[in-house]
Amino acid sequence: MKKDRQSIIKKIIKSNEIQTQEELQEYMKNAGFNITQATISRDIKELKIIKLPISPTKSIYAFNDKGHTNNSSFDIGVMLKSSVKSIDTAANLVVVKCYSGMANSACAIIDNLSNLQIVGTLAGDDTIFLATKSEETAHQIEDFLNDLI
Repeated sequence: MKKDRQSIIKKIIKSNEIQTQEELQEYMKNAGFNITQATISRDIKELKIIKLPISPTKSIYAFNDKGHTNNSSFDIGVMLKSSVKSIDTAANLVVVKCYSGMANSACAIIDNLSNLQIVGTLAGDDTIFLATKSEETAHQIEDFLNDLI
């Protein structure tokens, strides 16, 4: 049952903009799975589903968009944690300080995340600049990346 349940969760998240665990729980109920919020929480953690900001006021559960589902060996949080020293904002820019030589790898990971409201990225040897459309979005992305690492 767990495998079937998690398969349905994947389908729901891929085809809907799910913002909360309660909303996912309702979709699951409609699909014939009467499960608790605690079970939803465990499944999200096991599937390594992440929350991504898609607007200044909205975040959704998602997978990255380059063919890697977050239940594969590609663990975004671990990859970023091993590369990133600090994250800060300056107006509508997110400035990511990395260990020497790691900025390009970390930037590639960030570029591969879906639904982030990033206008463009620029990576050097140890620093990444993420341009956003607003200061509020920059702060949301800073918070999101800090949560990942």
